[in-house]
Amino acid sequence: MLSEQKSRLSQKNFCHFGCLLLSGISDSIATYGCENWTLRINEETRLDAFDVKGIRMILRVSWTAKKTNEWVLNKARVKRELLDTVKARKLAYYGHAMRKQGRKK
Repeated sequence: MLSEQKSRLSQKNFCHFGCLLLSGISDSIATYGCENWTLRINEETRLDAFDVKGIRMILRVSWTAKKTNEWVLNKARVKRELLDTVKARKLAYYGHAMRKQGRKK
């Protein structure tokens, strides 16, 4: 009984650590050059799908298991951050470009 509890605890920690590692690696690759993207609904949907697909792979949840994306995110104890990161970087770049234009009078 005790070893079963330890294995469950270590599996939960592994899944959480794996999701954090995936986030650190894939976010930098997926958001390369995102400051110049034109975000439409289709691209936002694809970014969300990319975010959850990696978590599903770590948790070993097949898409045929009929688990919702919200269930997968709750199980992994993470939030959707990829789309928010892209939007924040676009906004920061816009501010940078506007400040630069103001100097060229």
